[in-house]
Amino acid sequence: MSGWLALHRGWRDCEAFEPRRDSMADEDAWLWMLEHTAWKPMRRTGGQGQVVSLERGQLHVSDRGLSTAFQWDKKRVRRFLERLEAHSMIRVHRDQSGTILSICNYDKYQQNQEASGPAKDQQRTTQEQGKQDSASNEAGVPPVDTVKAIWELGVTLLTASGQTDRAARSIVGRWRKDHTDARVLEALLDCQARRISNPVEWMPRRLAASASRQSEAGAGDLVAHILKRKAA
Repeated sequence: MSGWLALHRGWRDCEAFEPRRDSMADEDAWLWMLEHTAWKPMRRTGGQGQVVSLERGQLHVSDRGLSTAFQWDKKRVRRFLERLEAHSMIRVHRDQSGTILSICNYDKYQQNQEASGPAKDQQRTTQEQGKQDSASNEAGVPPVDTVKAIWELGVTLLTASGQTDRAARSIVGRWRKDHTDARVLEALLDCQARRISNPVEWMPRRLAASASRQSEAGAGDLVAHILKRKAA
């Protein structure tokens, strides 16, 4: 079997999928890395609030973050990265901001729209992805795709505070069930900005305060307002 398979970023967050109960296989971990790699030059906010510049084909990670995502111990993460580097699949650069992984031959895996490989529907997926990412500011604010932003930011904040990936997804799902997506995203962005160390305790209070307001902006208007405020 040959040809292209287009996968939209965030496809793992489908609510029809049960939370992962076991660790990833090596090939799943490689797919996760490709999915989270920058597809254009951009800047991301690191765990300490620092801004990290990425080129196309790079991703900014930490051993702890990969350990949580793959459900591996850190030794296995290190061995995996060493094998990929030995096979010239990645280049690893470590510094105080974390680890930058450069995917070798990234364009081979993700060809540009002008290339001859991908089909029309893949090009359309790339265009839709570009529209979403263009709504992010350069400091790492989540895209206007509100549901995707909630899952990505919520799981990131919770796992960084010590929750397992499965527990984090359960907590985020409960917040979405009890509150509107607009409120949840606003509270998560506030949690990130304040660098709250225990979001499990802080978020319910923040969401309760938000729910007491008589008026609420729509999700799209809310994110647009936040982006405008940060750009000012």
